[in-house]
Amino acid sequence: MSHKKDVFTFLEHGRRDPDVYPIEVRRKEFREIYKPFDEDNAAEQADRCLDCGNPYCEWKCPVHQYIPNWLKLAGEGRIMEAATLCHETNSLPEVCGRICPQDRLCEQACTLTTGFGAVTIGAIERYIVDEALKQGWRPDLSRVKRRPWSVGIVGAGPAGLACADVLSRNGVSTTVYDRYPEIGGLLTFGIPDFKLEMSVMQRRRSVLEDAGVRFRLGCDIGKDIRPDELEGMHDALFFGLGTYRPVEASLPGMENGGIVPALEYLIGQTCSLYGMELPGYPHIDLAGEDVLVLGGGDTAMDCVRTAVRQGASSITCVYRRDKANMPGSPREVKHAMSEGVRFEFNTSPVALVHEGRQ
Repeated sequence: MSHKKDVFTFLEHGRRDPDVYPIEVRRKEFREIYKPFDEDNAAEQADRCLDCGNPYCEWKCPVHQYIPNWLKLAGEGRIMEAATLCHETNSLPEVCGRICPQDRLCEQACTLTTGFGAVTIGAIERYIVDEALKQGWRPDLSRVKRRPWSVGIVGAGPAGLACADVLSRNGVSTTVYDRYPEIGGLLTFGIPDFKLEMSVMQRRRSVLEDAGVRFRLGCDIGKDIRPDELEGMHDALFFGLGTYRPVEASLPGMENGGIVPALEYLIGQTCSLYGMELPGYPHIDLAGEDVLVLGGGDTAMDCVRTAVRQGASSITCVYRRDKANMPGSPREVKHAMSEGVRFEFNTSPVALVHEGRQ
């Protein structure tokens, strides 16, 4: 598809987000709630971009993606070129297209945000990469000079995967070690499937393996391989160990139980969904329970929305400040509210009280 750019497209076509599955469906299912754009939707929304001389969206993006450039390519139907450009600054663009909080980053900075509605950047990014991979896109390594170095990467989360991707594009041999049975780290096990399905990361594994990256999964460094042994196997090591330590609520009464860390709950649910068992992450089923979640970030939204799908009787999110000052994505808060979660703002818990105990 090739066409002449109409600079006034934003006047003819307003912002359009991808369709979502009906509320009665998504309250029960662990699958991505957004339906993907098709070619026409993506092109129409991409053409709304003004191609600003000073691309605020690009500067607000933490990795400074060439957003106006690949929007233009998408609008012209040049999907393979757009995907290549996406990968120049981002090793996991299909992930960012799904879970990055565009509503407070690139899309918030879009010139059209006030008055016309921002360009639907995240959904177009997802379309570009999904469609390109479907058509067989792979990074062009034909001119890469192989180097005689080997790097061991401990941790198959986003940091480890990005390291492996960049090194492989520069001809360096890499092996990624992870104790989990799938790559992705918290992307796979800590983010629920209604935001990011595991199949997305499994497909990315295939892309990396095609580029020469080797994976040793289910491998616990320190148990399966001694640290000194690992050091002798490679010229250099990279450690991307993740952020699994929770922030403690430190409430009086916690010693009597009743509080479950968010990641323990979310990882246990993912393992149960896919028939896996990971030590330390039991499946916690909240069906029929009254659930209280403390916090207002994206992880808190993941917890309340998971509880919805498990069939909890009631779910309340307690946050110490008002809605406008919640640290999470406004889009995620909106989804939680539409799915039946109740919010208590400007509320700080002072103690955990157990019924029948002093």
